[in-house]
Amino acid sequence: DGVIFDGQRTMTFGFWCTDCQSLVIENLVFRNYTDFGIGINESTQITLRGLEVYDNGFEVQLKKWELEGYGILVDMASEVTVVDCDTCRNGPRTTGKRSMLGTGINIYGCTDCEVSSNRSYDNIGGGLLVEDSQRVLVENNELYANDLDATDDEWWDGAIWVDGGSDITVRNNTIRDNLGPGIQIS
Repeated sequence: DGVIFDGQRTMTFGFWCTDCQSLVIENLVFRNYTDFGIGINESTQITLRGLEVYDNGFEVQLKKWELEGYGILVDMASEVTVVDCDTCRNGPRTTGKRSMLGTGINIYGCTDCEVSSNRSYDNIGGGLLVEDSQRVLVENNELYANDLDATDDEWWDGAIWVDGGSDITVRNNTIRDNLGPGIQIS
């Protein structure tokens, strides 16, 4: 097991990197952060490998960032690889009407990325979101038991959700037992 970073249900995030280059983060645990476990922003040549990221994003505090509660957040980055990570129980755990959903792995505005051989399960929201990105490979991931139901807001999230972008390849993923669509393209 890796080193454990524990937000004690009070800290906003476990790791945040802006403008980083040639960085490998591996075999670590990020848990109990209010907003997200690990975030990569405007960085290049980053590898996230063998991470356990769980119980994050349950009560977003950084509201001006428009966050929705994530395990792994990769934002406006290039040449990022997310491989062999476990993301589970991320996202808001509230009762009643939900205005936000979380995501196990969120890839936003990125180029030349690979998301492979991960397990994303039991998240409130999607297992994996690729949004407004280009040249992203999503393969050999296992996504299951995610609660994708946002019907109060009259839409559904997806176990894998591709929202905009171009040249996105989704193949050889195992998707099962999710509440909502397996793959959503919008």
